[in-house]
Amino acid sequence: MLYGQANPGGVVNLVSKTPQAQPGGQVYVSAGNNSQFGTGFDVTGPLTDSKEWLGRVAGTFFDTKTQVDHTRYQHYDIAPSVTWQPNDRTSLTLLAQLRQDPDTGFYNMLPMKGTLVNNPNGNIGTHFYGGQPGFDTYTRRQGSIGYQFRSELNDNVTLRQNVRYISSSADYRMVYPFGTYPTQPQVDRYSMNLTETMSNFAADNQGRVPL
Repeated sequence: MLYGQANPGGVVNLVSKTPQAQPGGQVYVSAGNNSQFGTGFDVTGPLTDSKEWLGRVAGTFFDTKTQVDHTRYQHYDIAPSVTWQPNDRTSLTLLAQLRQDPDTGFYNMLPMKGTLVNNPNGNIGTHFYGGQPGFDTYTRRQGSIGYQFRSELNDNVTLRQNVRYISSSADYRMVYPFGTYPTQPQVDRYSMNLTETMSNFAADNQGRVPL
């Protein structure tokens, strides 16, 4: 493996948009069923006439209801970055990102009987919400900061260092159906309340020397 031992969940390759010397940008808007609406922007270019400093900022917003009653998915994020390149052989890019998920869609569960297999007491519709409106919530927050450094010592030797720190948290609270009765048209419901936090620091050092 290129990066050695990793957590059981595996390694996720995070790719960030970095500043470009050529000015450019885009703005988009999207819409769909279930009151879906999304918009975003991405602007990049030089910050000085000499192009020693480059900048970029990208952001998105998305909001939609779902086919399940009382559920919504919403998120927004912004990712600014700045590059300093005093010469052709050296560059330093500072990166940041902030993401907020006030609502994360349908995160409940349904019993097998009445959904995947028939229930003699009746099947459960695709719009059915088994939670508790006003109590259920699932929100996430994530932020990161880091840098990418490159230095060409000469025509043959290049050094690189990529560093990133990520911090995230989530609040998870819900009431969910747990099981059905074979002779009664009702289900038991249970509740869960969970708060999670996570932080991660990673550094990737590289050296390139032709053999």
